[in-house]
Amino acid sequence: MGDQNHWMQYAGHTSSHKSGVVQMTEVKAKVGGVAKLPCGYNIHSDNPLKRYGVYWQKFVGKGQTDQVALSYWEGKKDKIDPIYQNRTTMDQRNLTLWISSVKVSDEGKYTCLILKDPLYRRELYLSVEADFSNPIINVTRHACGSALVTLRCSSYGGYPKPNMSGLLNNKEVEWTPHSVSDNQTELINITSEWEHNVTEDIFFQCTVSYPGFSASASCTIPKECPVVKPPSHWIMIAVSVSLACAVVVAALANIQRTLSNIKHPSLSKLLGTVSDQFLSV
Repeated sequence: MGDQNHWMQYAGHTSSHKSGVVQMTEVKAKVGGVAKLPCGYNIHSDNPLKRYGVYWQKFVGKGQTDQVALSYWEGKKDKIDPIYQNRTTMDQRNLTLWISSVKVSDEGKYTCLILKDPLYRRELYLSVEADFSNPIINVTRHACGSALVTLRCSSYGGYPKPNMSGLLNNKEVEWTPHSVSDNQTELINITSEWEHNVTEDIFFQCTVSYPGFSASASCTIPKECPVVKPPSHWIMIAVSVSLACAVVVAALANIQRTLSNIKHPSLSKLLGTVSDQFLSV
């Protein structure tokens, strides 16, 4: 218990160390995937885990209590922060920490502490990434005959904040991307808009990227509005005849329903004969 109290006293000071004092190793993981954080320490078979105090903690902020991702005391699981509950495991030989269902909020500095004489400490930085969707390009032409168009490029659900660039006929577009983070997942949506006078057919490309990731989309924008050909003369005649026949058939059917309520056998028979002759044409 004395050693455990010593740990609590030490934990209160670990966050105050400058990151430059202990060299950190960067580890990368994808959102929804599994992060592997090696402690770099091996336990020999003749010296079992129950003789160690092992703590994996995440730095939260100066003056704040670090989050415990996983800990073992005398060979048994000890403290763990609720946000890591059922998401962290540890290799009991090399003390590697595994974090499953990785979230953006898992990103940050982690420390592996082993209460053993001498005290062992290793820091790592977990970088979290999520691939953005392929960019979606929307082109809005203000009016046919007008040269002004609005180009809008959007990409969704990625992390970290990316760079969004545009090329118009291989020349860089000057625009200011706007990004918004989801309140729950912290994933980022990014959009850029640009207005341009189209005086010739142009080729437009939009790219979203961060180190190690890039996705692009492109389109060709014609100078003139697309020409919509009117239907041919014979198609118009066929459509008109079909509509006329449909109207006559509906009218006869309505008359037949009306007169069928009249209790006059000869009249109903005559109407039925006329309808049958028309429908057979």
